[in-house]
Amino acid sequence: MKSIKIKISIIAAMSFMIGLSISCTHREPGLLLVDHQASEKLVDYDLKLIIPLSQRSLKNGVDTEITLTLMNCGNKEVRLKDWRLREEENVRIYYRKYDPGIDVFDVRDNGWKRFDPPEQHPVRFNIQTIAPGNLFFINARLPFARDPGKYWVIGELNLKSVDVLSKAAVVEIK
Repeated sequence: MKSIKIKISIIAAMSFMIGLSISCTHREPGLLLVDHQASEKLVDYDLKLIIPLSQRSLKNGVDTEITLTLMNCGNKEVRLKDWRLREEENVRIYYRKYDPGIDVFDVRDNGWKRFDPPEQHPVRFNIQTIAPGNLFFINARLPFARDPGKYWVIGELNLKSVDVLSKAAVVEIK
């Protein structure tokens, strides 16, 4: 009889713990994971995508990355509803071999190669809110990281809500 009461107590305690763990979920304020991409085009924003000077000379290697800076230079917060949870999927890279004679940078011209980061499925989105004057960093893999030399590089946000392109920068792979 005593062993039956102990078994019932253990089962009740385990059931309580399982029920508690199922009902408790951790949610961070402001984090919204969605399976679809919002395509609302923003009209009033001042975002800058910058390739910092510290990222202009890199060592060659398979996993060489560049860190870009995204800054809200405007006086209003910007809400990006189509921001991908895996941050490297938010930036595409345009590149070409360095030529000092090039002074017009139109990525649609011949000679520029486009590198879109590979998507991991399921693609998840969250709302990224950037306050005025705030910035954050985004790592992007360089597809030419094994080939030493100088390259023109332009970063672009891979979003439908905004059109943001960095200025062209020379990146040297040593």
